[in-house]
Amino acid sequence: MVVVLDCWVVEDAEREECSMHTFHFPVYATGLDLKVMDTFSTGEICLVPNKLSGGPFRLFYYNLEKKSMSCVTIEEV
Repeated sequence: MVVVLDCWVVEDAEREECSMHTFHFPVYATGLDLKVMDTFSTGEICLVPNKLSGGPFRLFYYNLEKKSMSCVTIEEV
């Protein structure tokens, strides 16, 4: 199963311009309830699980310019 999230990103608030981005997550993200934690000037969006689970904690970084996803895994929280 592929986990996909479609998201509208505001490009220019004054002109009301938005663009659609599709995030493709790894299979181990299946069933996670994700929220946007932060955005960065580097063009990345950080998504994190809404709730802590018993397993590792993962932060997902999506780069809007490169259209690429990376993941940071923290084994113990």
